Amino acid sequence: MIDSKALPVFQKLLNHPKLNIQKEAAWTVSNITAGNADQIQAVIDTELLPLVVNILKNVHTHDYFI
Repeated sequence: MIDSKALPVFQKLLNHPKLNIQKEAAWTVSNITAGNADQIQAVIDTELLPLVVNILKNVHTHDYFI
């Protein structure tokens, strides 16, 4: 995923109006960050973590995990 330069697309997915798409994108980002240091750094460099944090902050107002 990183080699294919797909991470920037996740910025849009993490801001998508459909909550289920946000949830799935956040799940994928969390799986990527479970990888090696280069994968984690790629997520940081793409500035995805603030978007995931925002989703987590708002999880109580939405039914993300239902």
